[in-house]
Amino acid sequence: METFTNGIKLAAQKITEDPLGVPLIAGWDRVTSAIPDILNMIRKAVDEDNK
Repeated sequence: METFTNGIKLAAQKITEDPLGVPLIAGWDRVTSAIPDILNMIRKAVDEDNK
C-alpha cells in the first residue's frame, strides 16, 4: 500500500506542477513503466490483506 500511495503522491505532484500537460501514455502504463513490478506488488498486498 505504501508503494501505491507514494506513486499516487508523485503523480499528484506532477499534475500540480503542469496541470495542462498531456500524458503521452495512459496512467497505469506510466505507473508500470516507472515501477515495473507494481501490479505484482499490489496483488501480493491484497492477498496478504485477505488472509
